[in-house]
Amino acid sequence: MLKRNKIPRYILLFISLNVGQCIAQGRQQIEIVKNQHSDYQVILPLAPTKSEQKAANLLVTFIKATTGVSLQVLNEPIAGKPMAAMPGIYIGRTSMAEHLNLLRDSIMSSEGYLICTNNKNVLIIGGKGHGAEYGVYYFAEKFLQARMYDANPAEFVQKVTLNYQAI
Repeated sequence: MLKRNKIPRYILLFISLNVGQCIAQGRQQIEIVKNQHSDYQVILPLAPTKSEQKAANLLVTFIKATTGVSLQVLNEPIAGKPMAAMPGIYIGRTSMAEHLNLLRDSIMSSEGYLICTNNKNVLIIGGKGHGAEYGVYYFAEKFLQARMYDANPAEFVQKVTLNYQAI
């Protein structure tokens, strides 16, 4: 019999409340992949944690499985580019998240996560534990329509274009 880790209900409530706080920021369509091409990169902090690195690799794997497009993973600062010059999916405690004042202690001290958009950028910010990974799993299930159950291989809906409804 498999032993499962159960997430306490108060953590799930905390996660739900934090995701809900970003929904009012806008509703524009963001095209991460169009006709199997993307201008997006996955952007990590200068010194990412292991969880942030794992989250970035998972996201790249999930997007490639869905669209066939492999996004490049970069660390901040991006040489010669202003912070928001290139569209990106920012994972973790990035300078973009800090600039937008999203690095709250209430998120960073827990397993929670926050998913927000700013212009054409997507931010997935996680707590000090595995929050960034949990945020990527949520993003994959909600917006990539991936289905991940137990130890079975993940199922992905194949897409040529990946649109994301800004939250």
